[in-house]
Amino acid sequence: MDMNKITIRELIILFVLILFIFQNLLEKYFVYAQYIDEIVALLFLIHYFLRVVLNKSISKKFSRLVLLLLTIILITLISNFWNNVQTNILIISIDLFSIFKFIFIFLGAQSFLNDLTHKEIKRIILRVYFISNIYLSVLIVLAFLNIFIGLGMHQEYRYGLPTFSFIFGTPGQVINLSIIFLLLYQLNKLYNSKNNLIHLVLIFLLLLSTLKTRAIVLAIVFVYILYLFEIRNISSMKKRVLPVLGLGAVVGFEQFKTYFLTSDTPRLTLFKYGMLTMRRYFPLGSGFATYGSDIAAKNYSLLYYQYGFHNRYGMNPYDIRFLNDNFYPMIFAQFGFLGGILYVFLLLDYFRLLLRVASINDKVIKTSVFIYIFNVVLSSIQSSYPGTNSMVITTFLICLILRYSDKWRIL
Repeated sequence: MDMNKITIRELIILFVLILFIFQNLLEKYFVYAQYIDEIVALLFLIHYFLRVVLNKSISKKFSRLVLLLLTIILITLISNFWNNVQTNILIISIDLFSIFKFIFIFLGAQSFLNDLTHKEIKRIILRVYFISNIYLSVLIVLAFLNIFIGLGMHQEYRYGLPTFSFIFGTPGQVINLSIIFLLLYQLNKLYNSKNNLIHLVLIFLLLLSTLKTRAIVLAIVFVYILYLFEIRNISSMKKRVLPVLGLGAVVGFEQFKTYFLTSDTPRLTLFKYGMLTMRRYFPLGSGFATYGSDIAAKNYSLLYYQYGFHNRYGMNPYDIRFLNDNFYPMIFAQFGFLGGILYVFLLLDYFRLLLRVASINDKVIKTSVFIYIFNVVLSSIQSSYPGTNSMVITTFLICLILRYSDKWRIL
């Protein structure tokens, strides 16, 4: 396809996808690259807002999601200024945007993608998939060299082997990148009808090269999902959902036990004091940027001093590496019992929207949606995953996957 024929809309999406794929790499050299996902989410949110204003309405199927979102934000803002734990407008705004940016990108991207044709998206995916495969190939080579030569690209040793972390410093970012590659693989299969099993094997090898429990669990479940939906092609929703939930519960229990049932782990500490904060500031919570979030760590929260975190390894003002190793304790601490319950409903409504589209569409869409949802649920057990750039990127990719269906319209 002649490059001169590419449209402005295609260039925008192509540029966004390339930035997303290389964001973690760019962050190592450009400090402001860490804000790429926030900037993109903000621009798409503005696009969605303008579209709503012009149409003077919100799509009925998204109205409940938007209502829940606005209610949670209002409740938590009230708790900020009622409890006075954090009242800085800028800090509060950053935390608010960080927590909900995946919803903002979901609403805005769906709105923007409505204006693209399948032919335009197909051209975008061809280019992005080619670039991502070069990146994937380089990572696979480095992962193998790291085992046999020792490139220093690891965080620790497990099972006698180095846990591949590339130059990121943590294998978690390699896991997140593997999920991005997997969804790009699904996108290419959907729009270009190409199913290169070698690429799929390389993605799973990269995922497993981290040797992390989360990666092993995800690999097992993803293979099972692919088998269940794309090989056996099971049509019953109950037969699709229950086996995935059952397998996820079995293989994920060890991870849950490690993080929440083992004494003296930072995650257990954050869980205990998160529940304490929820009770202490019942029912509205302590407010944005006060407990468990990235911004609460960087602007060391008053609550952390009160709880004695400043004397703990990895949880003090000079070493905050463990302070956002949680998600749901943060949600219930900051949003309170009321806001926390509403947030759970918001997530369920969000997943319901995705599953509704998946249930009436191509098996590749079904597979992709289940992979996305399972990754979100499992990853949020052990970190603030929904607030990461990986959540934003995978959400954007899911929007592209859902756009394949003509039944999916936001306005």
